[in-house]
Amino acid sequence: MRRVVLALTVALAACSSAPADCPPSTRLVGDTCLVTCSAASECLSTEACVDGLCTRGAAPHDDAGPPVGCTRNRDCGEQPRIDDSAACEFAEDCANDGTHLVLTFKPECQAGVCGESALESKREACQRDTEGETCNGPSAESPWSPCGYHDACVLTGTRNRMITKSTCQSSACITLTNVEVDMTMCTRQVENGTRCAAGICCSGSCVSPSDRTSCGVCGVDCGNRRCLTLGNERFACGCEGSSECSGFGYGPDTTCGGLAGTNSICQCGCPDSSAGCSSCPDGSCMRGVTSNWCSY
Repeated sequence: MRRVVLALTVALAACSSAPADCPPSTRLVGDTCLVTCSAASECLSTEACVDGLCTRGAAPHDDAGPPVGCTRNRDCGEQPRIDDSAACEFAEDCANDGTHLVLTFKPECQAGVCGESALESKREACQRDTEGETCNGPSAESPWSPCGYHDACVLTGTRNRMITKSTCQSSACITLTNVEVDMTMCTRQVENGTRCAAGICCSGSCVSPSDRTSCGVCGVDCGNRRCLTLGNERFACGCEGSSECSGFGYGPDTTCGGLAGTNSICQCGCPDSSAGCSSCPDGSCMRGVTSNWCSY
């Protein structure tokens, strides 16, 4: 037969009048044990969750049929109703084993109408899987560090921050701190010729001005010729003809000239030594008494 609803004042749970005798998940109000709740789904179909207690007088649930008359309890059936829909409760964030409230209600004839009353309140075991879940609140992130660069010439760098995160591992909340490295936000401009440990910066690399591939300045590559040292940080490619100097990266006005007791070198500047003329791919043309050279 269908269960019916009787709008009374409060829902009664099976308990004695003494506070110590109330079942779990009930509260003594006056001399009556009332079922505690956090949502209407934890109460009878004829009840509402009011101030944390299952209270009668609310509209019946959708599945409640019209009232059925009765003169005795057996007219309302003998099969108890078990409500195990209460949420599972766990003692800790990572606990896999918990309990939830299970209520048992018995049919009862109440003032000539079939209803039900609380028969038993108990907690039963329930489980979940917390492995890998976040615990102990959200992750904590430190501010990003300033960008760091490997040397004076490199164009891209890195920054880092500390990430502290707690996750469930084997039912325990484990906190780990890791370093997060970012390489997308650290860029800069470094001019060619900037001084560095090995000599000068060329396109983000620290190179020596005595190297054949960066002889004196960036952009000069002596090919199979030597990069000759003229003394006091002065360098130029050796040569056998002015046309050869153009292939090394010097401008078209560069001349291949000789020095007493040395090989011929590529000399920057114009043939007529006009003011402001330079044939260096980078830097400036430095003029000496017997030779010219490219430098910063």
